[in-house]
Amino acid sequence: MPVYERNKLEALFQEIKKGSLFPAYLFIGERYLCQQAADQAAKLLCAAGGTVHSIDGDTEENNLTLSKLRSFSLLGGKQVFRVNNTRLFHSKNVAKAIWSRAVQANEGNKPDKAFKYLQAMMEAGGLESREPENDPAGLSAAQ
Repeated sequence: MPVYERNKLEALFQEIKKGSLFPAYLFIGERYLCQQAADQAAKLLCAAGGTVHSIDGDTEENNLTLSKLRSFSLLGGKQVFRVNNTRLFHSKNVAKAIWSRAVQANEGNKPDKAFKYLQAMMEAGGLESREPENDPAGLSAAQ
């Protein structure tokens, strides 16, 4: 799949208009610019009819998101799934930022949101929170 930088996005949009499509598009970088490019791509992809399904990455369940992306629609027309801020591509390096969000949510008296952030942090570290051996109470400081 080719890579298009910000200053060459118009070439990508021209390819979409011509009908040269890919199964997935990944926009990475500054949040506002990515949202702007994704908006434009979604409009072009659905110009002849189709539906855009938005999925919020902050509240997504990875398994549910992946199953939606892999299943076929019974409806006609193009189906575009726009997943914002997904944790599917998180690396272990983002754990500190996720921890900060969890602390903010906890201080803001939002325990459900804090739990989601903690769960995301554990998943980014390669730990499945539903497994008993990965109980946070039993983890060392290094873990």
